[in-house]
Amino acid sequence: MKILGISCQGERSSAALLVDGVIVGVSAESNHSRQLCDHTWPAMAIESILAQGDLQREELDWVALDGEAHARFSRVLSTTLRPSFPMGMSAF
Repeated sequence: MKILGISCQGERSSAALLVDGVIVGVSAESNHSRQLCDHTWPAMAIESILAQGDLQREELDWVALDGEAHARFSRVLSTTLRPSFPMGMSAF
């Protein structure tokens, strides 16, 4: 089973990948954006983790979000898609 964990809580956003119960990798968004305590959606961290695991998004079985991540993703989704739908879909 392949599980992607996403956290946007507090000052740091990050992603982690588990494959069959083994941690494949963990990455903080600030490592990629070079912004200290980056709390934006961890898009670069997610891509990095998937590359480490040699996986595509479609191959994931589960995506786990912390409580804050769900609310943040909803805001990101609505603000990205609303002004330019369907052109905003390229962000995803």
